[in-house]
Amino acid sequence: MTITDTSSTVQAIFSLHVVTAGCALLLLVGAALLLAGQLAGGTGRPRRFMKFATGRFGTKTHSSMGTHLFLMSGLFNLMVAYATIAAIVALQTYIDSPFYVTSAYSYPSYVIPTGNRASTSYTKSICVLSFLYQCAMILMNASIVGAIWIHTNHLQTNGTGIKEPGFLSWIWNGFWIFALLALGFASWALGLERRGNGDALLAYPSLIAYDYSIRTLFVTYVVIVIFASTSATVEAFLCWMGVKKNGVTGNKSKSALTRFVMFITPIVWIRNAFYVAQIVIIYYDETSWSRTTNQALAFLFIIFTELCDLGILALVLLGAWSFGRKQHHTPVVEKNRYTDGGREYMDGPVDGTT
Repeated sequence: MTITDTSSTVQAIFSLHVVTAGCALLLLVGAALLLAGQLAGGTGRPRRFMKFATGRFGTKTHSSMGTHLFLMSGLFNLMVAYATIAAIVALQTYIDSPFYVTSAYSYPSYVIPTGNRASTSYTKSICVLSFLYQCAMILMNASIVGAIWIHTNHLQTNGTGIKEPGFLSWIWNGFWIFALLALGFASWALGLERRGNGDALLAYPSLIAYDYSIRTLFVTYVVIVIFASTSATVEAFLCWMGVKKNGVTGNKSKSALTRFVMFITPIVWIRNAFYVAQIVIIYYDETSWSRTTNQALAFLFIIFTELCDLGILALVLLGAWSFGRKQHHTPVVEKNRYTDGGREYMDGPVDGTT
């Protein structure tokens, strides 16, 4: 059985994974072109693309380089993650297996596939791809936290002239990113060790369901993702408050930061709410629920996790573009013209004489 022979729900799940990966690729190309344009100093871009450049008022301002580092990492890993899980779903049509939506939730298979159901090659491929998917997701979540944090702090510096992020901010956010990576890869590495071999190979989502230690580490990792991303949005709000209070007159960082914070905060919090739901579902048997319930859960998790991740990174890309916009507008002052002895003057002689 192929993907075209499965139910419309499975086909939709596969299609949405492909669309997410495709959109991530387009955004990645867009980010690369934007970075190239800013490096080249094109129209509407900074005259000098440096880590720090001297602003109009003698303060040091940030370029978008820090934002781009986390942004491009996040988009690349998002693309890899959902291209991988789309391939997994396609392979699962050949065996009797639920269809992976996330590492924590799988849509049950309601159709028994025909053909070689016990193919070891399919099982091995799914196992390898499941670990690749989880690895990319860990790196993507770390990149999202880093992107929100560094982008908002750099905008605050550009808007106020106050050097950010400060020492405590580096320590605080560095701790969250390190904890996220450490716990995520601890669960991943333990799963890699206990995955089995031959016909007994287990994919990472199956190990989460059946292995207590791996499940505990995974749940702790997801909790850290929730706290780290929520902390980043709170710091983003504080940066916005700082620009609102101490912003330099005529600087556009305030509007860029306002737009970023007002959009990204609800998206991150909604996504985190569905991460909590996934943690709860791990401890239940979804096969005992109705088909309609599982269909609703599958699409809710796709919309409010993977598409929210895509939306967050799209907003970061928009924020990176704002670094290339002209930050100050010098008012045009009309000068007085007058003549004296046949010569024309504009607040002084225009022909170079005094």
